Amino acid sequence: MKKYSVTNLPSFRKTIFEPFLPPSISYSNKEHFYLNYINHAYHAMHTLWEENENFTMNPSSRLEGWYQHNVWSPIIDPAFRNFEIDLIRGEGSSMASSDRKNDDTDYEEDRKKIGRKGDGMFRLNGDRLEFGAIEAGKK
Repeated sequence: MKKYSVTNLPSFRKTIFEPFLPPSISYSNKEHFYLNYINHAYHAMHTLWEENENFTMNPSSRLEGWYQHNVWSPIIDPAFRNFEIDLIRGEGSSMASSDRKNDDTDYEEDRKKIGRKGDGMFRLNGDRLEFGAIEAGKK
């Protein structure tokens, strides 16, 4: 990651367009997943930096969804692709929160209560086990 720590756009361009593996080495997801992930995240930020060198400093015209889609999603989402963890974004709610709210509910009289909704929930792949939640915003 140190090689990406540059402060000007021309140097950053030069760095991100260099291959992260020497030509003599074949890519292996098991061995090179993290190098690929880091390169991917910096490439995503490059497109924003090319558009506007101060892309993070324009809060008046950027809504939360813009940051989720353009900044947080390219950085956070791919980081978990090498694990058995799903990041559920959007309208997903916490199953644990829902279960807790409905412990004493008589379903014939009351509707089932839903759990807290966040911008994302981390769950074990194919399971109800939740690891945490994320709430993303401008700052």
